[in-house]
Amino acid sequence: MAGSKFKYRLGLDLGTNSIGWCMIRLDIDNEPIAVIKSGVRIFHDGRNEKTKEPLAVVRRNARSIRKNLDRKISRRNHLLNTLIKYSLFPPTEKERKALSVLNPYELRHRAVNEKIELFELGRALIHLSKRRGFKSNRKVDKEESSGKIKPAIERLKQKMAENNVKTAGEYLYFLLQNGSSVRARLGKIDDKEGYEIYLDRSLIEEEYNLIMKEQSKYYQGLTDDVIREIFDIIFYQRPLKPQKVAKCSLVPSENKLRKAHVLAQDFILLQKINDLEVYDDYIGNYRKLKDDEKSIIKRELRRKKEISYESIRKLLKKSYENVSYGKFNFEDIDRALQGNKTNAVMASKDIIDDLWHDLPAEDKYEIIEELFSDKSNDELRQLYTDKFNLTKNQIDGLLNKAIYRFDGGYIR
Repeated sequence: MAGSKFKYRLGLDLGTNSIGWCMIRLDIDNEPIAVIKSGVRIFHDGRNEKTKEPLAVVRRNARSIRKNLDRKISRRNHLLNTLIKYSLFPPTEKERKALSVLNPYELRHRAVNEKIELFELGRALIHLSKRRGFKSNRKVDKEESSGKIKPAIERLKQKMAENNVKTAGEYLYFLLQNGSSVRARLGKIDDKEGYEIYLDRSLIEEEYNLIMKEQSKYYQGLTDDVIREIFDIIFYQRPLKPQKVAKCSLVPSENKLRKAHVLAQDFILLQKINDLEVYDDYIGNYRKLKDDEKSIIKRELRRKKEISYESIRKLLKKSYENVSYGKFNFEDIDRALQGNKTNAVMASKDIIDDLWHDLPAEDKYEIIEELFSDKSNDELRQLYTDKFNLTKNQIDGLLNKAIYRFDGGYIR
């Protein structure tokens, strides 16, 4: 009867790009008695139809560019106001435009060798703030990208030494005088794609310190506090936001482990070993591995990145000659069984070598965790030297190689 009231229940099935629904009529005991109506609403899944990339990526990238631009403008305005406060830059727009015709590279060259005017010094400092050099972030920079940038930085340092110049600014002025480009452009270097020159943040910081050291001889107003204040404005680097880590599903009171953690790698390989089955010709079917067999495989996997199934068969045959080891249940899916990748990486000859296996477990955990911390490379070098007695080559391997070879993210 139209207009009469009745009990019903609405069921929803929420999908990534659809909602299924069904309205069910209920009796007086709230039991389903009939389907009133049902259907599904399909909507766009928020991905590019061709590339399948989420549309949010485009918005996020555009937002990131806007934020970076706003921060850059804010930093430069802060620097400009500070330079005006200490009489290092003219307060009027007309006077500032008159300074813009000066060659900043020439000013940087002169500033480390002789006295220059205060406004000229301000012009050089603003130029430094605009081209303050590359600062690596070992947690986000990929090993492949550093393969172009780091060699270019080393080439620049070598060229500076060959031409007997003290700062990057002096060398860039030398290039300009000889009609060469001072921009970082990709090109062919020794038949490989790379940069001819690339400015490192530490070079620009060193140049700033040399400039201020020279100019403070002539101007009493350039006190240590003023020099430090301007340095902090030019080279301020916003720290990365800490990543929120979810709770472990097995131990809810603790956070999930990084996949790079030694225990996380052990957990993954133990799962694989426990799920492993082998075809036994004697019984004509797959069987679970015995505890002794699992221990043999585990011992080997804990030191290696992976082991092929053929190698596992040979390994087991050494201990159990009379046992039939046929095909493994995962052999059609994976060509090898994953081991402890972190142990394999750390025990590489170009990192810590076999010494890694002799370190106490707690030391291993701390070395890995510190590598992913917010500490600078200099702080980590000090820590690894003082606390763990690692050599320079081992620390270089950790900071420049190991960090890029670990599995990313957190264990599920």
